[in-house]
Amino acid sequence: METYSKITRFCLVCNYVSRIIEPLTSRCAKFRFKPLESALSYGKIQEVAAAEDLKITDEAIQRLVEASNGDLRKAIMLLQSAQQLDQSTAISPEMVNDICGIVPEELVNELIEKAQGTSVSAIKEAISHVILEGYSAKQIVEQLHQTLLNSGNKNYSQFTSLNKSKIALLLGDAEFALLNGGDQELHVLNLLVQISCVINS
Repeated sequence: METYSKITRFCLVCNYVSRIIEPLTSRCAKFRFKPLESALSYGKIQEVAAAEDLKITDEAIQRLVEASNGDLRKAIMLLQSAQQLDQSTAISPEMVNDICGIVPEELVNELIEKAQGTSVSAIKEAISHVILEGYSAKQIVEQLHQTLLNSGNKNYSQFTSLNKSKIALLLGDAEFALLNGGDQELHVLNLLVQISCVINS
């Protein structure tokens, strides 16, 4: 790279700089970009959909914005995948959920409801149902985090700050175990049983 550095430039784009090998990163200037604001992502997706003459509902655009977390490239790729799923109908939030592997809200709430009880067998049955539906354990953990620790969620406003802190630690441990190749169903079961202990203590 040094031999032709005066006449050659490379531009590497990535989501995780830690995944680029050290010999390359040591020779690069790093520019970090913040995720786009929701309003900007929403407007750009509308613009792309109009330019490509795609039928899409406002709710589906909002779901794309939420699923992409400020990553416009991901949002446009999801839009393209959703359009190819069924070209005869308008893109709906359900289609976006299917493409992203998002667990339906009612299933997440059911898991939390079981965790608020004391029956381990009921928790295990609910988890088995969600896993058999094809949803990933990592996605379940992420959505449990969003649902339980979101201060704007009135359904779980009864949880104290101490409870939420303990649950956040449990969620972090579960995600770490899953990233290291742990058994999906076992770790989600362990997580929800421990959350149940926190809630009912």
